[in-house]
Amino acid sequence: MKIIVADIPEEGLHLKGQFETDIFELSEEDDFSPTQGVRYDLKLRNLESLVMVEGTLYALFESKCSRCLAPFPVHVVIPEWEVDFVLEDEEESGLINLGERIREDLLLELPSYLVCEEFLAERKCPGETSGHFESTDHTKNPETQQADTWAALDGLNPEKKD
Repeated sequence: MKIIVADIPEEGLHLKGQFETDIFELSEEDDFSPTQGVRYDLKLRNLESLVMVEGTLYALFESKCSRCLAPFPVHVVIPEWEVDFVLEDEEESGLINLGERIREDLLLELPSYLVCEEFLAERKCPGETSGHFESTDHTKNPETQQADTWAALDGLNPEKKD
C-alpha cells in the first residue's frame, strides 16, 4: 500500500481495511502460511519532516507444532504499532510504502519455536514426552559406565592402539 504524502490532510488520515494474503510472499516450504489477509486500522499524520503512522495490525497464520507436527492457528496482533517515515529518506515521488513495513513487522512478530500447547490453552502437546527416554544401563552403575565410555573412545584413537 503506497500513500502519497501530499494527500494526507492536516488533521491526519484514517485507514482501515485488509490486505490480501500474498503480502507475505511466503513459499510452501515456510513454517507459516497466512490463512487470511492482514487487517489494519491506522492513523497517519504528516508532520512536515516525517509521516507518523500508528494503529493496530492483525494477521492469522497456520503453522505446525515443533514437537508433534499438528497444525494450529497462530494469531499475530500488534495493538500499538508505530512507525515513522522520514520524508527526506523517501523517494522524490512523495510516496511512502506502508505494505513493506507492515509485512516486515508482522513477520518479525512470528515465534521461532512453536509448541501447540503454548498457543492453544486447552491442548496438551502429545509430542512433549515422545523424545524422552531413560536407559537403565546408565543409571545402574554410573562409575562403571563412565569408565567403559572412555575405554571405548580410547579404542578409536589410532595413537593409543597397541
